[in-house]
Amino acid sequence: AGHRPVVLVGFSMGARVIYSCLKELARHQEIWEDHQQKKKLPPSRRKQKDNNQGEEQLKYIREPASIVEDAILMGTPNHISLKSWE
Repeated sequence: AGHRPVVLVGFSMGARVIYSCLKELARHQEIWEDHQQKKKLPPSRRKQKDNNQGEEQLKYIREPASIVEDAILMGTPNHISLKSWE
């Protein structure tokens, strides 16, 4: 099992699927970054949860954004607003 990033190429509905997956990957990246910031805080400044309930156990092998190197989307069936890319 290699750990090199992949290049995704999609046409038509395949491009739409890749776009949706990239949005989900971006969501996981934000979670990962927040978790990394919390790990840098001293224990006295971390928020304590009651009995650690609600605390997610992140089990990422590597940074989520490092999975995809490039994505090429062609002939997407629906328009994609510029705001959704932010």
